[in-house]
Amino acid sequence: ATIGDGELVYVATSSLIGRTRNFTSATPNYVDVTGSITGTIVDFILDPFDPKNVALCVTTTSVWRTTNLDSTPPTWTQKLSGETLLKRIRATITQQNLFVLYRTDTANQANTVQIRRTTDGGDTWGSWISLVTGTHGDGHLSAGAFDVSQHQNPQVIYALGFTGIFSDFAGNRRAVFRSTNGGTSYAQLLAKPNGQYFATDLHIPYNNNS
Repeated sequence: ATIGDGELVYVATSSLIGRTRNFTSATPNYVDVTGSITGTIVDFILDPFDPKNVALCVTTTSVWRTTNLDSTPPTWTQKLSGETLLKRIRATITQQNLFVLYRTDTANQANTVQIRRTTDGGDTWGSWISLVTGTHGDGHLSAGAFDVSQHQNPQVIYALGFTGIFSDFAGNRRAVFRSTNGGTSYAQLLAKPNGQYFATDLHIPYNNNS
């Protein structure tokens, strides 16, 4: 994640978040700004409305938020905990404080991909909403293949998933789905035949970016 002229850069690994203010230097100087975050880190994003101060970090079980990211170290507050298999988090430039969290759910075999939304920066979260993609869960389902619209309508979400039964290779299909109501329901847009490798990420360009 970068800010401004590209000298201020944040890098996240599975165990820490580092910050440098001289990224283009031959030997950038990194400072550990992980603070009180615990657990295995799986994603980290800057708030597009206040990237210098606000960021969210996702571990496999929790969501953490800071409002003083530029400090050393920042103060991290746990906004969600006790979850399982959290994978990615997305923000949108069209609605402030809207973040969408993504996980794969293997406990409920009918619902493999789930999303959860917050519209107040993480203070409160809606219920998990499932993208029903088959009748057999799989923990290896694409770990980041979803994105939130960067255009006028932040209710648009694209996600990748399966149709049919995952263990039935003859009937298994990889598919692209779109929601226009914030993830409450999805329509299938495209299906690929069995044997095609599954995409690992999906990105919606910003408005007017051809």
